[in-house]
Amino acid sequence: MAEMHFERIGIGTYYDANEGLLVYDLVPKNAKKDDAGNILLIDPVIQRVTPDFADFMRANSIFH
Repeated sequence: MAEMHFERIGIGTYYDANEGLLVYDLVPKNAKKDDAGNILLIDPVIQRVTPDFADFMRANSIFH
């Protein structure tokens, strides 16, 4: 996710401020590698959020 310019704001939770996207539930059990080594995300939760909401998630995440 860092390669795609997402900031990690909690365990399995990433935020892209430029796009206003919050992606979460990216834990190891929800990612697999294919035969070519590409990481495949399974059932991520993606939503567009305001910067204020991202700040709230960053400040109040119980998992950092």
